[in-house]
Amino acid sequence: MKPKILIFNGYYYPSKNSGGPITSIENTVNSLSEEFDFYIIAYNHDFNDNKPFDVPVSQWISVGKAKVMYVKNNDLDFSIKENRRMLETLKPSLVWFSGVLTPNNKIVSLINGRKLNIPILFSPRGEVSADRVAIKKIKKVTYLRLVNLLRMFNNAYFHATSSDEVNGIKQFFKPKSSHLFFSPNISIQRQERIINRTKKIDELKIVFFSRIHHVKNLHYAIKAVNNCKKTISFDIYGPIESKEYWEECLKLIKESPENIKITYKGIIERDSMSRVLQDYHYLLFPTINENYGHVIAESLANSLPVIISQGTTPWDDVNNIAGYSINLDYPNMFSETLDKLASLDDISYQKVVEETENYFTKKMNEDEAVDSHRKMFLKIINGDII
Repeated sequence: MKPKILIFNGYYYPSKNSGGPITSIENTVNSLSEEFDFYIIAYNHDFNDNKPFDVPVSQWISVGKAKVMYVKNNDLDFSIKENRRMLETLKPSLVWFSGVLTPNNKIVSLINGRKLNIPILFSPRGEVSADRVAIKKIKKVTYLRLVNLLRMFNNAYFHATSSDEVNGIKQFFKPKSSHLFFSPNISIQRQERIINRTKKIDELKIVFFSRIHHVKNLHYAIKAVNNCKKTISFDIYGPIESKEYWEECLKLIKESPENIKITYKGIIERDSMSRVLQDYHYLLFPTINENYGHVIAESLANSLPVIISQGTTPWDDVNNIAGYSINLDYPNMFSETLDKLASLDDISYQKVVEETENYFTKKMNEDEAVDSHRKMFLKIINGDII
């Protein structure tokens, strides 16, 4: 019988608005479902949208290679009794949480996990990185200090995917070394090119696809594009998470010069991602902070080179190979780079695409990422060194 891993992820497919953690979980499930049975509990609606999904509620259904139970808001939050009933019925070998900041069912799972001898694993998903903690800092630091003072996470296990995250976990939770694991995210596999996109001189089609929130830095991206001299088409995809921030972006879009065309195109359907990305020459993503950067991985997996911010993602080594990594302190460099790329002819651009494919193939050592996740799960479940 395979070990059962119960995942509390907050949101899961068909969610469109909740970002990278869903992708992280799906990639893990797809890679390790032959060795573990994955059960996921998620809300029956999307992030920032209370309209229920057309799915059964409070029962297990198959979604891809996992079993998923969709629940209404607060159905399992804070209730020690309901949480314990869930754990006793399912009998998981491990409970795995995405995120550490919202208390909801985390605290009761820690309490019941101790009583039932079920280990609890937390993947902060960037929530304790310095840049993310700086947003609403007082509220977050107060909560983190309180749970540390109350020793709520003392027996918990932690999973970091970056050195920045390792430092954040050590700072706020101070786990034993045996309770802290480093394992890189399991990435999407490289996608076969549907069409060969072509490139004309003095033409550039760029895309941004992510949550519209100031952390993703769309406002900065629009400014950089507006300062370009060449003819550039810039399409924006993603859920509008912050309406106030989007209003600021719209003001800049209205000020765009004649050579710049900026269009908001809604949300990319999950099944259409590869097809949509074939229409563009580069991703523009000057993000303030990414724990992993699934947007970047998705682009590279689809042979789409990237223009990203330097020092804010694990992808700095794309520079001059599969795109460019530019310091956010130099916004003019983004504009100058875009103008330079607009001048490329098709032959030069196809060489960049080929380098992008080679880079991603070498970068994504899937066996290493999958194996480190496998070892992490088994070590926690079995309590021994793999």
